[in-house]
Amino acid sequence: MKQLGNFLTILRKERNLTQQEVADALNVSNKTVSKWERDQGYPELESIVDLANLYGISIDELLNAERLTPTTSTQDTFKELIELNKDKKNIITKAILIIGLLVFFAIYFATKLLELSLFIYLVFATISFTYHLIHLNRIKKYNHNVEDTNINWLMYFIIISTFIIPSVVIKFLPTSPEFVEYFMNIVGLPYDSSMNAMNLDFNLFITLKDYINYLPMIGILGMLIYEFGSMMKNKYSGLKQKKSQLISSILITLVLVISSISCVSYINQPTTTKKFTPEEYDVYKKTFVKTYTGFQRLYPELYTPVDQGLSSKDFRTFDNHIQDRELCQTHCNIENFNDSTYSVTYRDTFEQTLSKITKSMHVMQIISLISIVILIFIKKQKK
Repeated sequence: MKQLGNFLTILRKERNLTQQEVADALNVSNKTVSKWERDQGYPELESIVDLANLYGISIDELLNAERLTPTTSTQDTFKELIELNKDKKNIITKAILIIGLLVFFAIYFATKLLELSLFIYLVFATISFTYHLIHLNRIKKYNHNVEDTNINWLMYFIIISTFIIPSVVIKFLPTSPEFVEYFMNIVGLPYDSSMNAMNLDFNLFITLKDYINYLPMIGILGMLIYEFGSMMKNKYSGLKQKKSQLISSILITLVLVISSISCVSYINQPTTTKKFTPEEYDVYKKTFVKTYTGFQRLYPELYTPVDQGLSSKDFRTFDNHIQDRELCQTHCNIENFNDSTYSVTYRDTFEQTLSKITKSMHVMQIISLISIVILIFIKKQKK
């Protein structure tokens, strides 16, 4: 065994490799290679296999510290080991991102604090990217595709980050004035622009059960991001792009966009319309005016928003028209009046809207699952 160190030194010098280059190829330190060659340490089994491949000899030759067959060129083997080393580092880089995502979910579902969860996730992403840069700096003298490697990390980060989109959307949605107005309307409460200044915070958060329901849609979104990202990378690198891959991704994207637009239209389209006789219609409309919402909608020229200030005359006007607030239970969900057909269109109740959203979610889940299966099938066919 004492001959092994000298044998390793001879093999390395025959191929004009430095100890650092051997260390980089085998993913070990320079000191470790030095100890092997000075017989102060012995390679582990994995390193023995890598050394044999690097120097183009058999494991028996390496263990016996003598050649039994003619040597072969190690240039391709050296490059292959560098790639294997890079793949191992990439797995660690991706694992750090995935662990960060899991920690994000653990903190979010336990505390409902998006800011804290997001901060921890970004810390893990920073650690992942730092580790990626350190490794890239070590192998960039052997691998010139540095930009390609950076693009790969960025793509993977974007794909992983798509899984936190529902949490972020749910958090920031209530701050939108449009959402506040929509929410107030579907629950039958009066709304005016002054409510925007109230900074309403509904403290909404996504539950684990709801998140599982979103998984198919998040999954197909991540897959499409990866597909289009790969296409852009191939175009940037000058590689030929397969038309079948491009067409399939575009078609699936169009299907998902059209389905989403259809679901939103279905949710926002009122489902209830009621016709009246002219006499009933007139009575019904006058009753509607007695409500806060009815007065605000039908007589906007007489209505003064709260944030603009109310005079005593305004208060008297309100008192005359808001005679019975209980009427709002049956009249505040009116969408519009049609004077030509004597019909009234109603907004959906909260339960009806929730039912529509649930049905739309089920449809999008099914479409997303089918799309995922199609993309996986296409990928297997290409292989």
